[in-house]
Amino acid sequence: MRLPAFVLMGLLSLAAVLSACGPAPGSQQVSSDSLRAAAPPAGAPNAAGGIGAGALTQRSAANTSATSGQPVSAQTQPDVALPPLDRMIVATVNLSINAQNAVEAERQAESVAARYGGFVGSSNVRDVDGVRQATVTIRIPTARFTDALAELRGIGERVTDETRSTQDVTEEYTDVQSNVRNLQSTEARILSLMEKTTTLEQTLQLQRELTNVRGQIERLQGRQRVLESQSDLATIALRITEPVVPAPPRNERTLSETLALTLAQSVAALEHSVQGLLVVGIWVAVFSPLYGIPALAIAWWLRRPRPAASASPAAA
Repeated sequence: MRLPAFVLMGLLSLAAVLSACGPAPGSQQVSSDSLRAAAPPAGAPNAAGGIGAGALTQRSAANTSATSGQPVSAQTQPDVALPPLDRMIVATVNLSINAQNAVEAERQAESVAARYGGFVGSSNVRDVDGVRQATVTIRIPTARFTDALAELRGIGERVTDETRSTQDVTEEYTDVQSNVRNLQSTEARILSLMEKTTTLEQTLQLQRELTNVRGQIERLQGRQRVLESQSDLATIALRITEPVVPAPPRNERTLSETLALTLAQSVAALEHSVQGLLVVGIWVAVFSPLYGIPALAIAWWLRRPRPAASASPAAA
């Protein structure tokens, strides 16, 4: 069967177009591997001063991940961790316990302080209304504070009172540090000005300012050391009290015991009276020459015989 003429012409035209679009003779096909090798590395500038295709691909991939909500790798967007903020806490505990021997318990508390790397700030033992009490102030490193407190509780027979308080001094410590740095900068500027002064008056004025600034720095640094010591060492105020021993009950006396006690008290009073009289007689006998002779002379003078009164001239 013969094809129509227009169909044959159409097929010939299609064949001619396909042959024209094919590769030329002697040309070589460039592979995708060679294209990747010839491309500049990712992020490197090309000959025209632009960014390479690899960098654009990487940036577009990162943008795509961020837009789609998928996590970005650590290489493209690393995590930034905030530095931890160290808090400065001043801890104080007031502990009251009962112990049979307050002095011995006070010595055990001193041993506990030494064993945990602390020291005894003050100690006192006294009697209050017939009850012996010991007071000990102990400074313990904060890291070993809990263990030391548990051991101090075990010294006594019973814990009667325990109060714990904490104070955050971080803000105060930060302010002190900032003030010290500012004053040190001021000190450095004053020193630099002193090197440039040419008159005595200016030098004396700068010297006064420098003395004032250094005094403030020393005071703030002293406060800084106090805060560091208080935060590094916790304070335990320990009070040890001996338990009060109740007095034995008073027994009622019988009649015979009462009479015997009264008789004994009477005999003792009589002996005491006789002893007092004997003592007085001995004193009188010893000192009789001093007052006996004048007394006898006075008595003789008063009792001496008196001469009769002479007759009056009229009777004669």
